[in-house]
Amino acid sequence: MLASVSGLLALAVTAPRGLPSAGTATTSASSGSFAGIRLENVAARVGLAFRQGAFRFGVSQDPTAMTGGGLCALDYDNDGWVDLFVVNSYSEADYPRWQKHGGLPRSALFRNTKGRFTNVSSRSHTNLAVRGEGCVAGDFNGDGRTDLFVTTADGNDKLLWNNGDGTFTEGARAAGVRIYGWHTGAAVADVNGDGRPDLFVAGYADPNLPVGGSSAGFPNNVAGVRDLLYLNIGRDRKGHSRFREVGIQAGLEAARFDHSLGAVFSDLDGDGRPDLYVANDGDPNRLYENVAWPAGKKADPAGLGFRFEERAAILRTSPATAARTSSSPTRGGRGTRSTPDSNLFPRDRRSPTCARHLRRPSARRSRAGAHRGSTSTSTEISISCSPTAESR
Repeated sequence: MLASVSGLLALAVTAPRGLPSAGTATTSASSGSFAGIRLENVAARVGLAFRQGAFRFGVSQDPTAMTGGGLCALDYDNDGWVDLFVVNSYSEADYPRWQKHGGLPRSALFRNTKGRFTNVSSRSHTNLAVRGEGCVAGDFNGDGRTDLFVTTADGNDKLLWNNGDGTFTEGARAAGVRIYGWHTGAAVADVNGDGRPDLFVAGYADPNLPVGGSSAGFPNNVAGVRDLLYLNIGRDRKGHSRFREVGIQAGLEAARFDHSLGAVFSDLDGDGRPDLYVANDGDPNRLYENVAWPAGKKADPAGLGFRFEERAAILRTSPATAARTSSSPTRGGRGTRSTPDSNLFPRDRRSPTCARHLRRPSARRSRAGAHRGSTSTSTEISISCSPTAESR
């Protein structure tokens, strides 16, 4: 399923005997193994009624409104059906008009019941009235329930703890997630191998800090915002995880702050450590290799046990290079396993193993829509949706 800018677009996949004729409402793949596959918009039919608020009153010149709109797939109630959380946003200039029309637009959680969706945003307390950007779903505190992290344009990011009774409780600041800034994408993985999922948050742009003498367009005519890496340091008395931010100590953006949009963790070289790829807007993308801290514990002042070393500039990462590495779900849906390319990180490695990213899998079998019987994969617990440059 996909999210569109103005509304929620759900696509059902069918394989008809004959190809549709030109001009029909469905889209057909033209070649390869997708020949004959059609995608049909079934959002209204299955109950996915959602509209993005950023352009409700016309085209906006607010950059934060142009980039908003992430989507997360998760099974928040552990019933084996994949639910959807959609991030909403709005233009700051439209704030008075929204107040006159009943209040600000809100993000939405849709519960999946055998392929039909019900908006449970209000009773689940996920109806956030924020200038939202992206989101990521993961079981941060290891209680078997999927939580949500939502990035925002004003830096007031939200961490929604899953209470297990159909409701969520917000607790970002109490968990140590307190750094403000325009944040976009987010990703989750156990970066230091302690069994607890950690959190990466992409920093984007600061419109209040223009670059002097710049003739570039937005966002490169304003300063970038630092990327963040929150290490999960364990649970508090309430059973919620606490985090500490270590991005600079871990090697992120050592020379400059980029305008980052999206990110993904994957074990690209098959050494059991999740590496990090960051997609930037107007800046070169970043490819970080996760390595043991050089020279051991004595040379590790923050006690991290690992470090991210930037490889994109050395390897001249390109779409062609990226295409040589594919990711697939691992057994039990614990993360992604890479088919490594020896040219990415060229030196001797141990045999490929899988990096364990998120919570232990349930014995249930996962079903999406009316398609039953598929085993649970990382889609449920580690998908991150973030705005793209093309959406602006």
